[in-house]
Amino acid sequence: MKDEQGRYIYLNKFDESHFNRRQGDLRGKTDFELWPLYVAEQLWKNDQTVLKAGSAIEVVEEMPNPKGGITYWWTCKFPFKDASAKRYVGGIGIDITDWKQAEAALQESEEKYRNLVELAPEPIVVHRRGDVVYANPSCVAFFGAEKREDLVGKPVLQFVHPDDHEVFRKRNREMTEKGTTVPLRSERFVNLDGQVVDVEVVATPIMYENLPSVMVLFRDITERKRAEEAFQRYAKNLGLLHRDLEISNREANLYLDILTHDIGNTENVSNLYADLLIESLDGEAAGYAKKLQRSVQKSIEILGTVSTIRRIHRTKTELKPTDLDAAVRGVMSDYPTSIFLYNGANYQVQADDLLPVVFDNLIGNAIKFGGADVEIAIRIEEDDGFVRVSVEDTGPGIPDDDK
Repeated sequence: MKDEQGRYIYLNKFDESHFNRRQGDLRGKTDFELWPLYVAEQLWKNDQTVLKAGSAIEVVEEMPNPKGGITYWWTCKFPFKDASAKRYVGGIGIDITDWKQAEAALQESEEKYRNLVELAPEPIVVHRRGDVVYANPSCVAFFGAEKREDLVGKPVLQFVHPDDHEVFRKRNREMTEKGTTVPLRSERFVNLDGQVVDVEVVATPIMYENLPSVMVLFRDITERKRAEEAFQRYAKNLGLLHRDLEISNREANLYLDILTHDIGNTENVSNLYADLLIESLDGEAAGYAKKLQRSVQKSIEILGTVSTIRRIHRTKTELKPTDLDAAVRGVMSDYPTSIFLYNGANYQVQADDLLPVVFDNLIGNAIKFGGADVEIAIRIEEDDGFVRVSVEDTGPGIPDDDK
């Protein structure tokens, strides 16, 4: 599975062992980093076809074999999305190198071709005029027969699910009219015991015993179909879970908004009453009132920090041209009694609305921990397409043992 940029996000254990590559090493890389250029280009082209069409395709792809040579993969590539609607390309490949070799052998020698077909691990059957005329050992075993003769001579439709008879007839018409191979498609076969089996089928016209016939290659995909159905159920449940989490998140944010707003109002009122107390009290009582006010102000500061953090997490970052000098001077104006060393700078930078919050934290901390007489130097320098802002102060700093 890959994302829209062609970066791998998942491969199964077979892929890891066959191509001798680990998922952890592969994740985040593209085909152009892993394969020769001609291989990467064909994979990229096929992936883009899937994304543009928004539907599955079936293609044959060439891949280097780690043990040497080339392997051919009959691949079904399909688009899918995650819960956030991000698009991906998935691929399920069938190694058809043996089939390719079988085709080449057929051109060289009918006898060599027959031997390869006989030894092929995939079921192969040949039919002519509606009757089975050949079945390889894998096909005999697939349909639960004891010997080849249990299949040869019987109507081929006997082994096709009744609901797929029209699909079978259409496939034969296409081959008769075009004389070409019919692409991979899913059907249902019925073995001699009446068991229905999901298969992927490809058919091609051939000459068998010097007569026009049809060769059918197929593979049992029952387990894969079950896995796909389980995956679909999982994706559906994941979508429901995501929806519930979004609802819970919205409710939690609503409660936090109400709490932050109401507590903030209450603390502002408490701060005003503390002012009145300080003005009306003397001596030790006034000292207690000032400590009370500092606690209230600290609480207001904490609420402001929480609101900023929530804003960072809830706001989608949108960079836009920002006057850096105005952002810095805006924060400096909040501290009119402090000593600043700043010569200004004329830079338009790409930043979001939280940039002043950064400067406010840096300058505010310098004043808070540096004392009333602290001097703060703000320098702005261009650095290879970026702008470096330094905030330095004459305060005591942090002891090395505490860093």
